[in-house]
Amino acid sequence: MADLDNVEIFKVKPVVSRLRYLLGQYVKDRERENEEDYQGSFHIFEQDEPLCRALFVTEYACKHLDYEFLMTIINCLVVDYEVRDPVEICNRMISYIKETNGFRDWVAIFPVGFNTFMERKPLSGEFQIGRFVLTEPKKSHSDLNDFLNRKYGYSQLVYEDYVHYSRDNVSNSAFKKNALLSFEMHGSEDAVKFSAITKFNHFRRVFELFTAMSGSPGAIWSQGQRDIHHCFLINKDSGGVELNPLNVRSNIGGNYNERFMEFAKENDFEYFVNLIFYSDDRVFSRIRSALYFFSKAYNGRDHVMNFLSYMIAIESLFARSEKQKIKETLAGFVSRLSYPSHLHEKYSDVVKDLYRQRSDLVHSGKFDLRDDTLDLAKDVAGSTILSCLRLHRDLIAEGKAVDIQSRYFRFLDKMSREESVAASDVSVERPTE
Repeated sequence: MADLDNVEIFKVKPVVSRLRYLLGQYVKDRERENEEDYQGSFHIFEQDEPLCRALFVTEYACKHLDYEFLMTIINCLVVDYEVRDPVEICNRMISYIKETNGFRDWVAIFPVGFNTFMERKPLSGEFQIGRFVLTEPKKSHSDLNDFLNRKYGYSQLVYEDYVHYSRDNVSNSAFKKNALLSFEMHGSEDAVKFSAITKFNHFRRVFELFTAMSGSPGAIWSQGQRDIHHCFLINKDSGGVELNPLNVRSNIGGNYNERFMEFAKENDFEYFVNLIFYSDDRVFSRIRSALYFFSKAYNGRDHVMNFLSYMIAIESLFARSEKQKIKETLAGFVSRLSYPSHLHEKYSDVVKDLYRQRSDLVHSGKFDLRDDTLDLAKDVAGSTILSCLRLHRDLIAEGKAVDIQSRYFRFLDKMSREESVAASDVSVERPTE
């Protein structure tokens, strides 16, 4: 990116207005500091949807910043430096972003292995998926350098770094042999290492969900499949490359084929994977938890643990309190949210039976898991997560200041009381233009 002197980073007025309100709430909440269960007050900023919307009004913020990075700056100013003037906070955020432009800017590149066992052909071409770019391998320094310049404005990739990290004994020649998933990151190197993995994991898990729901070839890996356990961080200012080891492989259980792409286009895949840059509300946290357990089951080899993980994924979306009758709650919410009205009764019984098997397994060790039961649990869990993603999208589109989780459960409760709701076309009523 070029000089930011003439770039509008934020719309100052809405950001300052929301910060002023939240600072008042923050100061008031800190009066509980001496209470035994006090765990800090910064969550008031982190979970505030209106602040999130205010921060991402400008074109620059939407294209180049992310919520986690901005929360880090606000935390530093409010908690560490104890700044209480909202105008000063906003101005110092803008100054920091402009002054550190370049050396705090990175591109994360994850070499990814897709399951091409069923088709036996590598990814070809380049695909812009919102903030993510998925591209074919870069077989030379000039190929990767041209890509970084065209997509991210990099002037020069360090040649020696490319050569070193392209070697078989360093990275299994990942730049040259694997599809590459890239996206912009901001902050210190240590912070970026952690945040990049979080964003990649979200992309991978949503990808696997869409693979399962589209009927594309899934997590069936050939014996010779290459495992990749690292990603690369490329600094904008220096053009240098850092290798970041990963605890798990960066393979994705699916394939970016025609069937997947058609389903993805019809079902807002781009929007859902890019949520990780902009959203941190409590409903999205539930969805991320559900995606984690779905992915764990989708890639697992133990049928018992896979079944339990699918059921935990469903429960994490709807559990509220220990007092609720969870089996009845899940049956009602899942059947009405994820299936058309003529199938409500059928899938209510299906969910009750799945939950009964889950309880028998957990509480008495009794189970007789057949392949069709596992497939059914996967279908129900996947359909439910996708339905919750759509509901979350529509709740955000309302733009209301009321807590999104309250509106989420209010909608679900209302839906459960109205048997006539056409669940296959479920959407939240949007405000009139």
